[in-house]
Amino acid sequence: MNAALEPNAGATPASVYYTVVYQLEPGEVRTEYWVVPTSSPATLAQVRTTPGTGTAAQPVSMQYVNTALAAKANDNAVVHLAGTRRWTGTKKFFGAAKCADAGKYGRRGNKFVCG
Repeated sequence: MNAALEPNAGATPASVYYTVVYQLEPGEVRTEYWVVPTSSPATLAQVRTTPGTGTAAQPVSMQYVNTALAAKANDNAVVHLAGTRRWTGTKKFFGAAKCADAGKYGRRGNKFVCG
């Protein structure tokens, strides 16, 4: 028997496998899990796997997570979509300015103001 299957070895997300169910005879069912390599053809012995075995992504340390997150913007350096915020300095916005209460806006000199 030949079957054309898409390779899933090294797929994203990791640990993706085919679930294969055979009915060998009435009342006898067998389930196998296959990881298909990119090289073709492959034998059944090459594709059979057991979920949870083999090479898995290593867990990361708290230090790694903290280092990766340190490069992200801190809470005081971002504009929040809700809540109140007082800004200082020059801000440049692209697109139409909008106020929460559409009836309370205007201009003061060259500034757009809400409220």
